[in-house]
Amino acid sequence: MLIGYLLLAAVILVFAALVFWNIDSRYYFGLPEVRFQGNRHLSVGMYPEGFKSVFLFSCDDLSAKTDKEDLSTLLRTLDRHGVKGTFFTIPLLDGKHQVSQELFEPAVKGGHEIAQHGLTHQWKTSRMPILGSREFKGLNYGEQEYRISEGKAILGSLNLHPLGFRTAHFSSNEGTLELLAKEDFLYNSDVRIRPEGKITNKRFLGIVYGSIYFPYFWDTPFGRILIIPANGDYMWSLKTAVMERSALRAAKNRFNKFYDKGGVFCLLTHLHPQALPGKRGMRFLDSFLTHVKERDVWTPTMIEFARWWNARHTLKVLTYIRRGTLIIKLERPSKYPLKGLVLDIKDSREYEVSYDGRIKSGTGPEKIVIDF
Repeated sequence: MLIGYLLLAAVILVFAALVFWNIDSRYYFGLPEVRFQGNRHLSVGMYPEGFKSVFLFSCDDLSAKTDKEDLSTLLRTLDRHGVKGTFFTIPLLDGKHQVSQELFEPAVKGGHEIAQHGLTHQWKTSRMPILGSREFKGLNYGEQEYRISEGKAILGSLNLHPLGFRTAHFSSNEGTLELLAKEDFLYNSDVRIRPEGKITNKRFLGIVYGSIYFPYFWDTPFGRILIIPANGDYMWSLKTAVMERSALRAAKNRFNKFYDKGGVFCLLTHLHPQALPGKRGMRFLDSFLTHVKERDVWTPTMIEFARWWNARHTLKVLTYIRRGTLIIKLERPSKYPLKGLVLDIKDSREYEVSYDGRIKSGTGPEKIVIDF
C-alpha cells in the first residue's frame, strides 16, 4: 500500500516538474504582468473605472460568404447587452472571395472592431502529410510574411487598418508572432501558450490552456506583441434546436473562474450554421451575455483592451512622504492613455498626485479617478 502511494506521489511530482519545465508558470498561475498594483499607501485599479474583470467577445470567420442577416442579428444582440465585439475577418476566403466593405460597415459603425484572420483560411498540407499544417504553422517564413502582409493590404484597401490578428485554425508559431510585430500588429489572440514545450498541447494539458487568466507579452526582434488567449467556442456543438444547457453551464462556470480572479475572459464564437447563427446560438449567447453583464465587468473591443493593457503594464508609480504629505508620482511610458484609472488611497493623511504635468490633491483615504 505504501509503495503504491509513493509511486503515485512520484508520478505527480514528475508531471509537475514537466509542466514547470515546459511552460513559464506565471502565465496561468501568477498575477497579471504589470509594474505596480499596490503598496501600503496606495493601490491602482487593473482596469478602467475600477471594473473587477474583463469580458472580450470575439467572432471568427467574417468573410465574403458570411450571411448578412446572421451578422445583423448578432450585432443587435451585442448592442442590446452593451457589448462591443471583435470580428476576425478573412480577407480572401479560399484565395478567391474578397471580403467587401458593405459587409462589415454596420459593425464598424456600431463601434465594433474588425481584426485580421489570416488570408485565405485554407488548409495547407506539409511535405509530411501525417503532420499536416494549417494557416500558418508549417508554412515557411516567407509564405507567412506574404499572407500577413497581403491580408493586411486587402483590408487596408477597404479603409481598414487592423491591429489585431488571429491565425486561422489557431496555427501560429514563433515566426508568426515575429512577423506580426514587424507588421505593427498590437496583439495576437490564440488558444496556445508561448513558449510551447514538448508536452504543452491541448490533448494532455487542456486544463492548463484554459487557465491563462491574463494576457502576456511575447518579445521579438521587432518589438513585443501582446498575446490574448482565447477560450473555447461553447456554441460549436449546438446541432439541435434546443439550447444545450450543459454547454451553457460550462461556459458560465469558466467565466466565473476568470471573474473571481479578476482575469480577462475572451469568448470565441464562429459565424457558421453549426455554431452561432440561428435561434439556438443566439439564445445561448443572449443567456450568457445576461450572466456576464450582471457582474462588474468591462466589455471593450480587443484593440481597446490591448491599448489599455500596454499602458497599464508599463505604468510606473512612486510613493513617498514629504513634510507629512503622501506624494504619488505617476509616469506612463506608453503612448496609449489610461482614461478612468482608479487610485485607491489608503493613507489618512493629505496626498498629492502628480501626472502629465498636473497635480491633484486631497485627503485620504479615498478613491479617485483620473484620465492619464
